[in-house]
Amino acid sequence: MSNHKNVNEIYNDAMYEFLNNRFEKSIEILSQAVELDPGRKLFFVSRGSAYLQLNQLGKALQDFNHAIEIDPKYARTFHLSHCLLSQQKSIKKRSNRIDFSSSRSR
Repeated sequence: MSNHKNVNEIYNDAMYEFLNNRFEKSIEILSQAVELDPGRKLFFVSRGSAYLQLNQLGKALQDFNHAIEIDPKYARTFHLSHCLLSQQKSIKKRSNRIDFSSSRSR
């Protein structure tokens, strides 16, 4: 039980950092929580959310997918994954427009 309390305290510390917009620190602390208890979906969802805030979309999606593997019925993870994939599509469309417009001006 002692380890469980420690991992919860670590998670709370990570969420404090997240809520204060210190996403790198939050990721660092959440990674410690994941090492102690890799079966907790909330650790992956939270770390994925921090990666998303830093626009590290690949790492965010990886964590969201891992959370889905742990608990396929957790709707929040699917919502966050959908938001991330929509953001990626939007970025890709913008970059395609930029590529198209730059090739037209030649």
